[in-house]
Amino acid sequence: IQQVINEWQGEDKNVYYQKVLPTWNREVDNLSLILQRFYTTLTDVSDNYKKVVQTNAEGFMDIKM
Repeated sequence: IQQVINEWQGEDKNVYYQKVLPTWNREVDNLSLILQRFYTTLTDVSDNYKKVVQTNAEGFMDIKM
């Protein structure tokens, strides 16, 4: 995209650098934070699920038939 931007002249180029690019970068940063939170949450959920499965397996071992 930089190659295209370099070809721009006048107000389009100014608007891109003054409004579009800063907004884009801010939204990318926001999305990155959201994804980091989801990563942490999903990792916690996965770890908890593994613990429950292990606990259930151990409980089944105690069942006498």
